Amino acid sequence: MCADLRAWISREIRKPTIASHPYDLCALLVATEAGAPVLAVDRELTFPPLAEPLDLTTDVSFVAFTNEATKRRLLPILRKTLATFHEAFRRGR
Repeated sequence: MCADLRAWISREIRKPTIASHPYDLCALLVATEAGAPVLAVDRELTFPPLAEPLDLTTDVSFVAFTNEATKRRLLPILRKTLATFHEAFRRGR
């Protein structure tokens, strides 16, 4: 699993950061053609398929898995971790 969560964290804490952009995902086509699930990290933590505009300015958070089995095993852990972060930050911790 590979995850870049900088844009998601930046939105959560409402502070700017240097984040990935669509051009940083130059291997996206290779990964998806090889069967690797590549998902967006959204506010609701539904992890939809990555479908960001291919521009130079959109901040992107993504998570990629080697295969569906790895996704099924690790995505619930990532979802719980990010939900915990969200709640802790909301309470001011």
